Amino acid sequence: RVMFGWIREARDPGEVKAAGWSGAVSFPRLLTIGDQGELLCSPLDNLKKLRAENESLMKAGQFSTLVNGASMEAVIRIPPTVDRWSGIDLTPGKKAEEHILVGLDHINSAVVVDCRKAGGMINIVSVTMPDIDEITLHVFVDGSILEVFVDDALGLSARFYIKKPQALHVRLVGDAFVEVWN
Repeated sequence: RVMFGWIREARDPGEVKAAGWSGAVSFPRLLTIGDQGELLCSPLDNLKKLRAENESLMKAGQFSTLVNGASMEAVIRIPPTVDRWSGIDLTPGKKAEEHILVGLDHINSAVVVDCRKAGGMINIVSVTMPDIDEITLHVFVDGSILEVFVDDALGLSARFYIKKPQALHVRLVGDAFVEVWN
């Protein structure tokens, strides 16, 4: 029931060759069967033992001040009444050109993990918009790896290549509530 995956590179083949390595192992994922017979994927509860400093973000535009760096966890809760893009922007500074967007595109009913401004790629996954329940995105950042679990049912992985990942901060975008941990 526990699965590890292999996260592929998003770098140019020449950069991969120069680095001398390619890919990484994902966080462990718990696989279960849902009530309708569907396969569900969620992070292991044991990952909570890695948590340290904690911070809550509740206002659009708010930056994390206590929690930052290349290793963090975030839980994004997006209410069903949201009518605009909502989520987080992982950025090494308030005016940085490099950044990563993770959130819900309400208009297109999709979860978006956009690493294009950080040397990676974009992942877009359609989701069913709930009528009464919030959507929860559980995000893990580890070095150049980003893993997102959507409502403890779907797991996404992405690579990014920010020059100073140790300077990453979380900025709340749109209408959501975010808890972050180092």
